[in-house]
Amino acid sequence: MGVPVPFTVKAMNWDNQSPAAGVSVSYSVTLGSAALGCGQSVCSATTAGDGAATVMVSATSTGLAQITATLTNGASIAAEFTGQSSPSISAITPNLYLAIGGTSLWNPQGLVLNNGVPAGGQAVNWVPMANGATPAATASVSAADGIVTQAVLAGPLNEGDVVPVNACLAGGSACAQFNVVAVHTQTAQLVAESGIIQTIAATASFSPVILEVTDAIGHPMAGAAVTFYETLDAWTPPCPAQGACPPAPVLEQASPQVISGADGTVTLMPLSIAGEPARLLVTAVAGGSATLTFELDKHP
Repeated sequence: MGVPVPFTVKAMNWDNQSPAAGVSVSYSVTLGSAALGCGQSVCSATTAGDGAATVMVSATSTGLAQITATLTNGASIAAEFTGQSSPSISAITPNLYLAIGGTSLWNPQGLVLNNGVPAGGQAVNWVPMANGATPAATASVSAADGIVTQAVLAGPLNEGDVVPVNACLAGGSACAQFNVVAVHTQTAQLVAESGIIQTIAATASFSPVILEVTDAIGHPMAGAAVTFYETLDAWTPPCPAQGACPPAPVLEQASPQVISGADGTVTLMPLSIAGEPARLLVTAVAGGSATLTFELDKHP
């Protein structure tokens, strides 16, 4: 719908069936709803030397429409058609919240529909509207389920930056807006996803620890640096209820830094010595103020 297409008729002389040039043809909508190129309910066109006259016609609904072309002598011909809804695109993951000064590889997702049904095979062009976001140069194509995605390198951004990225169907018939939003790391919070409670045998290996960095509102924060301060102590039995408890020997220390992904998550592979009973103390720090402390045990 809304896409103009030509409606051409050809006038012929009755006596010798030759093209009739210079004849006025009147076009009108005689059934349903449609738009004529002149912007009026009735349009006129004059036949050329080959007897042809054309007006542009657009469907305005999915119902049956009829356009009638009439000569001044009353002769007429009609054409009938139905409109088809143009594909539309909407944002499934509209925003990336990016730490100021950070970068992240983002794969935003959109949904392409046609008449409310997922539309596959639709080309989508991704265009950044400001500096701070660089999509892949080639268009992406929607899958059979209507999902379309693109790789976007986001950042670095300054305070207050919001970078729109428009995803438009080929021909620019419809667009969806995605945004890369700068956020302060001072607002960062750390949320445990998995792995912060582990008690295993000395012969086993720790599972990965996954944390999520969020802003003050709870949005996942991409591009944030998280430092894990790890101290691996030799395993000792619990301290007695009374008396001194000597400190456990330190076996190893490390402080790896991990940058949060587009989903805000960071993954730590915990420090460990194969076959060695130990107790690992970890403090994760993000943004200078967000901390999360936990302990992992490998018992004899």
